[in-house]
Amino acid sequence: MMKLPRLKMVNRDEWLVDACRKKRVLHIGCTDYPITTHKITNGNLLHARLAAVATKIIGLDIDKQGIETLSKVMPNQVFIIHSAEELQSCEELQDQIFDVIVAADVIEHLSNVGLFLASIQKFLTPGGCLLISTPQSFSIKRMIPMVFSGYEYVHPDHSAYYSVATLSCLLSRYGLNAKEIYMFQWHNPTIKNRLVNTFLWPILYLSGGRLCDEIALVID
Repeated sequence: MMKLPRLKMVNRDEWLVDACRKKRVLHIGCTDYPITTHKITNGNLLHARLAAVATKIIGLDIDKQGIETLSKVMPNQVFIIHSAEELQSCEELQDQIFDVIVAADVIEHLSNVGLFLASIQKFLTPGGCLLISTPQSFSIKRMIPMVFSGYEYVHPDHSAYYSVATLSCLLSRYGLNAKEIYMFQWHNPTIKNRLVNTFLWPILYLSGGRLCDEIALVID
């Protein structure tokens, strides 16, 4: 059992950009499969925003096509095709350390998140941090449809959803600690999304953010 405080709700991308400002950054999951090109065209690609504020950034993703696209659009940046679960064996990262490692909406895609977490500290500077965001298991947007329709509406490539308690337990097994915890709602330009978020806002506020779409953590 874990008692949750009221959790501050943030804008995920703005939170990440602020945290990476003037820092050396490793961005894991730097593409946005399968809409990388669309995000580039619309100016909404997270990696481009991080690259604009970081003193150094390396993008890593298992998505070969997305990496090739980014390499063409951002020829002066460094990109690596590699699995997050096999960071330890990534030759391009040997002897490299970073102030911030970003893994935004990555861990829910992994088959073995422990392999990823076990390798993190090797690549962090003293005082450095890992920033994670991931879908929250108690999101009201998922629970309501499941209760009334009997269907789980999940991304077809997601292998796990986490709560604050389960993530805290998982991190502790690898000597990691969540020193800051936030929540956020996904916002996209569709009318449906705007209406749903507007309707849910009072509930999210009363819940102290505990029913939001995703968890965001600062981990050391």
